[in-house]
Amino acid sequence: MDRDLTAALITIGDEILIGQIVNTNATHLSIRLTELGYSVKRILSVSDDPVDIKRTVDQYLNEFDVVITTGGLGPTHDDITKVVLMDLFGGEWVRSNEQFSIIRQIFEKRGRTVTKTNEMQADIPSTSKALINEVGTAPGLWFNRNGHDLFVLPGVPKEMKFLMDERITPILKEKNSGRFIVQRTLRTTNIAESTLADQIGPVAEFLPSHATLAFLPSFSGVRLRVMLKGNDKLTLEKELDQICSFLIEKSGTHFYGTGDEDLEEAVLALLKASNKTLSVAESITGGLIGDKITNISGASSVFMAGFITYSNASKTHFLGVKPETLASNGAVSEPVAAEMAEGARQRSGTDYALSITGIAGPTGGSETKPVGLVFIGVSSAEKTEVRKIHFSGDRKMIKERASFSALNLLREFIQQDLKL
Repeated sequence: MDRDLTAALITIGDEILIGQIVNTNATHLSIRLTELGYSVKRILSVSDDPVDIKRTVDQYLNEFDVVITTGGLGPTHDDITKVVLMDLFGGEWVRSNEQFSIIRQIFEKRGRTVTKTNEMQADIPSTSKALINEVGTAPGLWFNRNGHDLFVLPGVPKEMKFLMDERITPILKEKNSGRFIVQRTLRTTNIAESTLADQIGPVAEFLPSHATLAFLPSFSGVRLRVMLKGNDKLTLEKELDQICSFLIEKSGTHFYGTGDEDLEEAVLALLKASNKTLSVAESITGGLIGDKITNISGASSVFMAGFITYSNASKTHFLGVKPETLASNGAVSEPVAAEMAEGARQRSGTDYALSITGIAGPTGGSETKPVGLVFIGVSSAEKTEVRKIHFSGDRKMIKERASFSALNLLREFIQQDLKL
């Protein structure tokens, strides 16, 4: 095959356009299509308007090899996708007996009677093929026009995922046989996008013509997405490994993981691999760091304790911060961050402890200690380090950024300690 097969996604529903729900369906479908070797060129949300739906589907079927829609297949009056497509493709209504049987089974399990409206969900245009939905009442639909495929899916994520993975994927694999897209995302932190680009150097020197490298910056760091296209999957995967190894080397200590791995996962992996334990002492973040850590299954094997010491009295009572240290330096200071980390480690008996104190705002700042000022401490039996950072943003953003930076400092501290 000489060219990429292209795909487009259409999400149908006013609830998307008014911001009532997040379009997670498009994310799942884009990932699956890319894995199958299709280039997703367009993602569009349209209203529950028959003219908009018909015009968009008709246009996209002319432009793209594969079009997938989600939404509008339910039993209520505003679910109009199927009716619009009957108008576009013609035909007559025919009943899918297999889907109707599933509808009856679902209603029997719920102790309910199948109504006429529910029965009609099993009716499909004769110009389409039914994609049997075993986890819901609405079947998916498959139309083909001039070699271009249209797949019509329910908007319910569970049903959409089932139909995409179990019904559509085999069809698209056969259609795109021999064409592959492989990709990987590398995660970096504590480095600006431009600085990282300078460290990596000109992409033409290491990137083949059938590969792309994208820089995806955010407040938490820069993701590097590498993508290759071709006909030999084994060769592509070897090339991908080589390119990623090069990028990891160039990123140095700023690299911490791949794919969707979050920084807290990387930290826990380091602790588990070295058989070390951790405690945290939080002031400004109010338990946010502990929450991030404990969101990961298996955290209890290394995370022993978390102290939320928001007041000066609690810092003294629970962590042993000296009253004179607080009086001389204030709660937001390097000495207090150090004593918080040391106190958490000693009182919980852990190998490492992480502390954080600062001013989240919008009130409480001063000329010498402005809003966004944060001190992060990390302690082991051998040493204690404190880093001073000034963050911008609103209260919530400052807390998020401070939490992320604290985890990154801990990661760097452990790597240095273990000489990794």
